Amino acid sequence: MRYIFCFSLFLSAFLFSPLTAQRTFSLSVGGASSYYYGDVTDKLNNALIRPGLTASGSWYLSPSVSIRLGISYGMIGAADSLAGNEARRSRNLSFQSFLGELSSVAVWHVLPDKRFGISWVRKPHISPYIFGGIGLFAFDPRTEIHGELVRLQPLGTEGQFIQNYGPSRPYRLLQASVPIGGGISVRPGKRWGIRMEAGYRFSFTDYLDDVSTVYPEPEALLRIRGAISAELSNRSGGLVGAGSQRGNPGAKDGYIFSSLVLVYYFDRFR
Repeated sequence: MRYIFCFSLFLSAFLFSPLTAQRTFSLSVGGASSYYYGDVTDKLNNALIRPGLTASGSWYLSPSVSIRLGISYGMIGAADSLAGNEARRSRNLSFQSFLGELSSVAVWHVLPDKRFGISWVRKPHISPYIFGGIGLFAFDPRTEIHGELVRLQPLGTEGQFIQNYGPSRPYRLLQASVPIGGGISVRPGKRWGIRMEAGYRFSFTDYLDDVSTVYPEPEALLRIRGAISAELSNRSGGLVGAGSQRGNPGAKDGYIFSSLVLVYYFDRFR
């Protein structure tokens, strides 16, 4: 709930600002790609890039600064079988998940449109920009076993449901993030434009991939959560035992959204 409260407070500060009457407004929609980084990746791998969609609305506070509210949807996933070292391949973990994000970011346009919407000749054809803000995202990691996709969070694969062992409670599937990044805005006309950007999301969870700490006791996991939970917790074929490192709790997971969108500008600066 605190994530929702903070996000709402951040958003309201701009939506109800006295500068509202001075803003020009734009809408954008287009394609996106998503990429995950965490305990089941070790380097950039093009095979992990997934397609997605994105849409947003922007309010321009000045020729140089705008506030953007966006929604994005994509998929993430990774597998130890693609890793470059034997230890990771032996761990044999994998996951996939949808990723839905709502974000609010402040954007600084390096080349401001001082006469935006009035004269194409007097405004920059191309303007780079950077952005940063806050976001909320939902996810739900799953993996395949016996030909079926099963949800990992309810299984407690790191002992989340074992009393006095492992994490104190199951991780939440709604989390906060901090998006930062940059892009280029191309405006071939008074009303239409194209925007290309990429941004990294710093998250506050280490469980995008259901991997973070150590292997729990298999007997306790079998007794409390069942055979599937025990099997998916340790897929190394007995090469590692309880208490061995399963992930890296010292580094949070993150993800990247890249996009190419079409922008429509509704009005000009007044």
